[in-house]
Amino acid sequence: MIATFVLKAVVRNSFKALNTHQLDHLLAGWDDHATFDYPGNLSVSGRFTGKAQIREWFSRMFEQYPEIDFTPRHICVENIFDLTGNNQAMVQVDIKLTNKSGVTVSNSAVICLKIRNRKVVAARDYFFYPERLAIGWAEIPVPQA
Repeated sequence: MIATFVLKAVVRNSFKALNTHQLDHLLAGWDDHATFDYPGNLSVSGRFTGKAQIREWFSRMFEQYPEIDFTPRHICVENIFDLTGNNQAMVQVDIKLTNKSGVTVSNSAVICLKIRNRKVVAARDYFFYPERLAIGWAEIPVPQA
């Protein structure tokens, strides 16, 4: 169970790096051949393979969103007895993003992480309100009240 505490701490620190735009720190925990899946039909959606593509995706996110706040609410670990660094984690997060135009979008998501040899090899985001993604990425106008 100690490994579970360690994994949860690593996940929390990764979100701190994300919130402060520390890309090198964030990607230090990713395998060189990892995949990242971002949902939807946006220009930023799809599967990104390898650290170079994933770095490019997060760089674009940091450019679009100067203010990022991912708050982990729950971290579930598949194997609480894992000592090998091979596990899966599901993270429920609340998200508040302010884009470069000053538009703030809130959402919640579950992020699924597959970990092998203590490195993320696959990550996939599932948003509670996927329709809000296009607003934050400025691919549709902000709805008027």
